[in-house]
Amino acid sequence: MELVYGTEDNPLVITLVSDQEIDTEALSEIAADTSDLVVEFDVVDSFEDQVNVLCENDAQVIMMDGVNYLAAINNECADVGYVAVIDGQSTFSLDLVPTDSIDNFADLDNATFCRVPEMQYRLWDVLAAYLADRGTDIDTLNLVEIDDMNDIEEALMNEECDAGFIFGESSDLAVLDTISDIPNPVLAIDNELPEDTLSELETVIMALDPSFGELFGWDNLTLVEEDTFENFQMQLDALDISFDVEAE
Repeated sequence: MELVYGTEDNPLVITLVSDQEIDTEALSEIAADTSDLVVEFDVVDSFEDQVNVLCENDAQVIMMDGVNYLAAINNECADVGYVAVIDGQSTFSLDLVPTDSIDNFADLDNATFCRVPEMQYRLWDVLAAYLADRGTDIDTLNLVEIDDMNDIEEALMNEECDAGFIFGESSDLAVLDTISDIPNPVLAIDNELPEDTLSELETVIMALDPSFGELFGWDNLTLVEEDTFENFQMQLDALDISFDVEAE
């Protein structure tokens, strides 16, 4: 018997990621005004384990970073997603910025490397593989967690870090290399939802789009197409990266 989601007895769960308080009741009211689906919202503070949550059907729609979304696709836990468009783009770039003492990737051995929470988990696996592929001994890095991306450049200027990834260009520090085409956050949808539920859910997501934009600083959401993350997937393939979800 097919499990029906979106009822009073079995609400459809949308999980969002934020370290800020979110008025989930207001979001549920928007969903209720838009469709007959009963929708509940769950808010967590990190992207960790989001793929596992989706693959284990603990939620039907999950906000996850783009690398996690590709992992969900590769593990056949999702085949539909809506990517956040930010500044007109569905992907972003990271600049690898070192201090003056770092001239190449080998110089990063034993370096103090700063990163923000958004760069942990599977995205860090990708960044670490990228560094290793270019000659850095990853096991020697001294990782320092920085709360905010804006603080990384300051930490580099103050030589509290030897290197770090930053969004966008630094006006005062040289860029060693750039990783491009990294996917923006995605609302990934459980691939086991029936077609009629998917159709209603699309209406709900579009109704919630302006609210999500205000909460997370997105322009809008757009459906992930087959080639949306093609360039980044090619980079993963070149690094021989694949993500397998461990069964509980």
